Amino acid sequence: MTNAHVASRHRIPSDDLAELIKEFDLGDVVDRRHLADGLMNVNWRLDKPRGTFALKRVTDVPLDRLRRNLAVLPALAEAGIPVIVPVVGSSGGVVVEVGESGYCLFPWARGAHVRGVDLPIAQVRRLGAVLAKLHLALGRVCKVDGSLFRLWCVGMN
Repeated sequence: MTNAHVASRHRIPSDDLAELIKEFDLGDVVDRRHLADGLMNVNWRLDKPRGTFALKRVTDVPLDRLRRNLAVLPALAEAGIPVIVPVVGSSGGVVVEVGESGYCLFPWARGAHVRGVDLPIAQVRRLGAVLAKLHLALGRVCKVDGSLFRLWCVGMN
């Protein structure tokens, strides 16, 4: 991989950013910064006068699967799972396609990236409790016949 390729991977093309600002009604973006942490997608922090957001260019799954996966987040939030629900664009979707890329936008979640091996045992216990609650909530959501969630759960097998 060349340095030019790495640099372009981390840059948001100006035309893409203009379209995303319009679609997500972001208004003025006063700062954007590539986030180096993360394994699968390309992420940026967007600062605006009225808040901060995380923008994700998805590279690890097809966009139809991304839409399916993001559709379950509101139900998980209602179940008390600490998830961040994506911002809905002006076209009514949470995934915006610009050129050959798919993007989604989330309100910024404060915190620090902590590697699993660096978690204190008390946080490991809390994480385990949240994961148990997550699995139970997914089980309930997946039992809703005829819904997108049922299709999502079947697609996981």
